[in-house]
Amino acid sequence: ICSGKVYYDLAAARDEAAAWDIEILRVEQLYPFPQKSLRKRLAKTPDAEIIWCQEEPKN
Repeated sequence: ICSGKVYYDLAAARDEAAAWDIEILRVEQLYPFPQKSLRKRLAKTPDAEIIWCQEEPKN
């Protein structure tokens, strides 16, 4: 799960690795957080490992 333009980097890396078993979900609106729709979507893959990815500027 990610938000913003990092989605395109993740999708490109997945495609390059041909890792078709990896699904990337992009949250476009963080407030109000789409809790119900995200839960509904995640319920379709109950055994999935869930990771939140976000961009961070260099420190």
